[in-house]
Amino acid sequence: MIFNFRFTLAFVLLCFSVRQSFSQGQGSGEGVQIHSSGSKEIPPPPDYSNIRSWASHPSINDMGDSIPKPLRKGYTYDSTVDVFFIHPTTYLRKVNDQMNADVDNEAVNDRTDNRTILNQASAFNEFRLFAPRYRQANYSAYMSLLGGYQDVFDTAYADIKKAFQYYLTHWNEGHPFFIASHSQGSQHAVRLIKELIEGTQLEKRLVAAYIIGMPPVKTFKLRVPVCSDSAQTGCYVAWNTFTEDFRQQFSFLGRSELETVNPLTWKTTGSIGISAMHKGAVVNDFNFVRPHLLSTQIKSNKLVISTDSDSIEIPDRIERLHVLDINLFYVDIRNNLRTRVAAYKKKSGSL
Repeated sequence: MIFNFRFTLAFVLLCFSVRQSFSQGQGSGEGVQIHSSGSKEIPPPPDYSNIRSWASHPSINDMGDSIPKPLRKGYTYDSTVDVFFIHPTTYLRKVNDQMNADVDNEAVNDRTDNRTILNQASAFNEFRLFAPRYRQANYSAYMSLLGGYQDVFDTAYADIKKAFQYYLTHWNEGHPFFIASHSQGSQHAVRLIKELIEGTQLEKRLVAAYIIGMPPVKTFKLRVPVCSDSAQTGCYVAWNTFTEDFRQQFSFLGRSELETVNPLTWKTTGSIGISAMHKGAVVNDFNFVRPHLLSTQIKSNKLVISTDSDSIEIPDRIERLHVLDINLFYVDIRNNLRTRVAAYKKKSGSL
C-alpha cells in the first residue's frame, strides 16, 4: 500500500488544529463580523426562510432525493420522521481570503450538492430530509499548527444552530428526528446535541444521531449514550474508517470522547462483522450497490475494514477512506434507520 507522506503531515496538522480550536472556549459565534485570526470580513449569514439556503429540503427536488437504481424497487418514504443532515467540508479553496464559505458561492454549492448531498445525505432519504447550507470553515482551518480559528468554527456553528431552530419552529411539527452528519458536520452536530437537545424535550424525540467521521480529537462529552445494538433509540453511533495498515500508522489518532460503533454489528465490542453481514456499499458509481464487500472490527476505538474482493480498491491514502465513511456502509445505514424508527414507534406507541 502506497503511503502519502504529505497527507500524513496534513492529517497530523488537522488533528492538532481541531484540538486547539476546542480548547480555546466555545463561543456562540453570534454577531461575529471580523475573524481575530486575521481573515477578511465574513460573508453575510444565510436566511433559512429562503429555500435556496437549504441543500436538501422536502419541498424541493434536489440531489438528496436520489436513489441508487438497485434500491428503487424497495424504496419507502415515511413523512412522519425527519433527518437533519449536516454536510462535511466542501469549501476547499479560499475566496477573497475568507475562512468561511459564502452560501451563495455556486462552486461550493455545486460540490456540496453533487458530492456530499448525493453520496451521503441520500442514504437518509427514506425520511424527510433537511440539509442546510452554512458558512462552513475552510479546509485550511484544520491545517494550522497554532489553531486560532475558533471564531471560524463558531461562525459555521452559529448557522447550523439557526438552521436547526428554524427547522424546529417552521417544519418539524413535533416529528421524531435523526441528527446525521459527517466530518466538519459532525463537529457541529455534537455541539448542537449538547447545547440544544440534551436535557430538553427534544431529547425524547431524538431517534438517534449518526455522528460519522468526527475529527479524531476530544470534544464535548455527550450525555446521550452510545448505541449498544441496532434497535436502541435516543443514542448515537459514530465511527472513523481505517484499514489495519492505517490503524497502525495513525495509532495516535482516533482518540475521542465518542465511542465507535461497528456499522455491521451495531455494537461497540470488538466482535467481527463478517462480510456476509455487509448490506452494501455505494462507491464510484452511485447506481451500483456492492453488498458483502467488507468485514469490520473495532480495534483501539477505530473501525478497521478489510476486504478480499477485487470489486473495490481500498484507497491508499487515509483521507479517501474518510470520504467513504458513509458510502462504504450506505445500505447498512439505510436499513438501520428503518430498524430504529420501528423501535422508536413501538416504544412511543405510535405504530
